[in-house]
Amino acid sequence: MIYFLSFILILSFLIFFKETIFGISFKRRNYNGIIFFQEYFLMVVLGVCVVVFFGIDKITVFYVNKDNLINSSLVILSTFFLFLLTILFLSKTVFKNYLSFNCQYCNTVNSKFYINCFSFYLLVLVIVLHVLGVKHAVLSSIVSGADLLSTRLNNRYVSNAPNFLLTNLRFIYIILAGFLAINLSNKSISFYNKFFVFVLIIYASSLTGDKAPLINCFLIFIIGYFYSLGDKINFTKILKYSLPVLFVSLATIFYLIRVQFENLSVYETFEYILLRTSSGQMMGAYEQLDLKIQGFDYIWRSVPFANFFIDYKEYSKDLMLNTWGYYKSYS
Repeated sequence: MIYFLSFILILSFLIFFKETIFGISFKRRNYNGIIFFQEYFLMVVLGVCVVVFFGIDKITVFYVNKDNLINSSLVILSTFFLFLLTILFLSKTVFKNYLSFNCQYCNTVNSKFYINCFSFYLLVLVIVLHVLGVKHAVLSSIVSGADLLSTRLNNRYVSNAPNFLLTNLRFIYIILAGFLAINLSNKSISFYNKFFVFVLIIYASSLTGDKAPLINCFLIFIIGYFYSLGDKINFTKILKYSLPVLFVSLATIFYLIRVQFENLSVYETFEYILLRTSSGQMMGAYEQLDLKIQGFDYIWRSVPFANFFIDYKEYSKDLMLNTWGYYKSYS
């Protein structure tokens, strides 16, 4: 039943969201749905399917009762279905004339100026972060032989880098990846300029050692490249050039995991990637439903600047305290 509902959700998205900005339509040159699909379906729907397929025993860090697994999965999928209906209704009514994307100004004579400005800003950000004590997690672990996880934790908790700079960094290299892809065939920008920007994006997106930024940059790059092609999309050519990039990205992610967890076999590494990208995103939802960690006060965490006025409860902290000190004691 879970697999059938998941199939219905995916089919409904491809059919009913096709004419909205959240859909995927090569005819209308609308590729924004790729991000929407990756963020929600690969995390929520795939996450639920993987949890049901493998079961609780296979996922060792799940604090969930076996008897509640199916019920929790149904609640998650039902809630996601209501979310899709809400987005569909709003995009076709209230925001019908506003939620649109026009790419005719993306590739202009000023594109070189924009790319150079964002590149310079990104380069300055990287330098400032290094001055504040942030080390490139991957290169540092390769050169010094230090554990990748330890380097990542040091960057987050030991360095003097404020969170807003790291957040700013993520926005800049994502925007720059889109700009570069859209102007990939722009002859006013030299090959060396494009190559420098490409290397800078790879360096910045892998700075903290996280895997997700590389995947997001790859998706943004593909979407931007689709927009740059207009109506002249050659799927054979796209496949020819995207496969090597995808292979390099996956190989990099595979290497990052092997560096972080040296004792994993090749099979265990691939299994870890599957579980981390799917069920790993759904742990909080399952544990919240099973442990019944609920309360209105948790809403304040999502309200900007609320911490200046009230002392609200942290959901992640309460979840950690509820799961601390025991290991599947009732599963």
